[in-house]
Amino acid sequence: MFVLDKELDSEARQKLVEESRQAREYLTKAAAAGAYIVSGETVAALEELLRELDKRHPYDVVEEIDMHYASVKKCIAEIREYAEKDMHKR
Repeated sequence: MFVLDKELDSEARQKLVEESRQAREYLTKAAAAGAYIVSGETVAALEELLRELDKRHPYDVVEEIDMHYASVKKCIAEIREYAEKDMHKR
């Protein structure tokens, strides 16, 4: 695997894969917990994020990372907005 003309060794690649797997597992659990822990809007945002993270760029790993970063950033902004609304309801 290459990132910006640098080849990742198998150990670095494995570390990235494992961290990605753990993060995805955490998001999946949060979405599955649903309205018991977070709002329905938050669950929807997390589910959309998981769908976006499934998307792959066929030729450019940097573009794929950029796409995923944008999706995470959007999701965080949405969840913050929902949390602020929830705080003002109480």
